[in-house]
Amino acid sequence: MLKNLDDLLEVAHKLPPEVFDDIEKRITDWLASGGKETDPYIKRQLMYAELWLRRRGEYEGINNRTV
Repeated sequence: MLKNLDDLLEVAHKLPPEVFDDIEKRITDWLASGGKETDPYIKRQLMYAELWLRRRGEYEGINNRTV
């Protein structure tokens, strides 16, 4: 499970640029508007990235954890 922005950066190379760019823009805008990295909105962006990778068989988990 992607739990934080560091986890997202670990798998960013597996995401198509347009997917990662969209997620990154959403997160950047959220943080710029006063949001926090721990807000549910950020968690939803992490979940979107994880689901995208799972559907394409690109996700084995972070730090070799099977998910």
